[in-house]
Amino acid sequence: MVNWKDTSAFSVVFGKGDDTVMRSFTVDEIRIHPNYDATTYAYDACLLKLSASTSGDFTPVCLVEDDVDYDSFKECWLTGYGSTSPNRGYYGNRPEQIHEILLSFVSNSECSSRYAQTTTRITEQHVCVGGERSKGYCFGDRGSPLSCKTDDSGPWFLAGIFSFGFGCGSGYPDILTKTSSVYSGFLENVINGEDPESRTLDCYDMEEFACQSTQCISSEFRCSSTIPYCTDGADTKFCGDSVELFNPIYGSSFDDVPRDIYSPITLDKCAETCLTSEGFICHHFDYNHDTSTCRLRAENFLDVTLSATTRTDFLSLKNCGGCNQVIEGCRDGMGLGLFSSPRYFLSNTRRKRCSFTLKTPAGSNMEIEFKHMFDDTDQPQCKFNCKSQLSIRHPGSTSNLLEFCLNGTNILPTTFVVPANEVEVEWFTQRPQMSGFIGTFKAI
Repeated sequence: MVNWKDTSAFSVVFGKGDDTVMRSFTVDEIRIHPNYDATTYAYDACLLKLSASTSGDFTPVCLVEDDVDYDSFKECWLTGYGSTSPNRGYYGNRPEQIHEILLSFVSNSECSSRYAQTTTRITEQHVCVGGERSKGYCFGDRGSPLSCKTDDSGPWFLAGIFSFGFGCGSGYPDILTKTSSVYSGFLENVINGEDPESRTLDCYDMEEFACQSTQCISSEFRCSSTIPYCTDGADTKFCGDSVELFNPIYGSSFDDVPRDIYSPITLDKCAETCLTSEGFICHHFDYNHDTSTCRLRAENFLDVTLSATTRTDFLSLKNCGGCNQVIEGCRDGMGLGLFSSPRYFLSNTRRKRCSFTLKTPAGSNMEIEFKHMFDDTDQPQCKFNCKSQLSIRHPGSTSNLLEFCLNGTNILPTTFVVPANEVEVEWFTQRPQMSGFIGTFKAI
């Protein structure tokens, strides 16, 4: 995996791969669009400052300004050096000479419809092309240009930059960065001799995963492969079913006294033990690999002092639940929305009731999956012979979409689909410290 801050890892080659002039340039500087979104790939564009000028040998393509009408383009060609044997994935044959294919635009509404059964989101910063089988971008083509012109004699314009999609002639449209969307404040600045805006390479939000190094990757790549995307391999750590629900705190340890100690035990079993702890609220733990020792820590709301300890991992449960909280930016390692039942209540009344809101992007529906359920076997029955009760409804509604009673013998449903992008979750229990649930949610 390439370290994006290391410009020496990049080179740019101009030419078609045949007998025409070929020139290679090193890169002095990289600028990433300031609004790049690692989840939707909106504004997926960057600028490379080359070590020398290319003038004289090559004719540049014209840039598309932000007010251009894409319907005016009559002919568009995709070019690239991507795989010509898609069944072999990234290891397929790569052509020595540049390949090209004529493609047509697909409207964003049709493109969204074609991808409706997937998690792909088409934004205003995207433009779609193709959609025919056996035609389109493939492995190794990301970043390749879509060049268009308005008439036979007119100049060529850079209309799009290949970003993502199912690719390789799958029958789904290819999705490109719409270059008119990255003109203002970015491409325009270079034309005017100004310094282009740029985002940092550090993680911006919970939908991006911070490697132990300075590298930042999309959360969807964490735990997705045995081949690491982080140069330090951090994205392949903490990928067990239970341990994924905890945030790693690299190179630090908690100074408070552990509540429980288990040994020998695996890392994932340690995380599961914390999630299902009884009698106290386990919120974080440390795990020593040399001794296979798990130390569970009690939940508190104070910052703990941290110190380095060799061969020990330190993890904290993501704080994604609380009374009257709106949960939309809290993510697990795979980029899914994460929530947990409140394990504390400000009111010390005998019966505890609390609600919070789950929210996905506007226009989407929501799929909720319950990952873990912990129950107090000694808790007395409450109303309707329920120890605890979970209700899900539209905000402001008095009619429940789901009402579930936990009485010690039944369990929560695995998944639940909500025909809305926002729901209110109400949790009723007598002992929140010993009864609760943890789950994920996503837009569909």
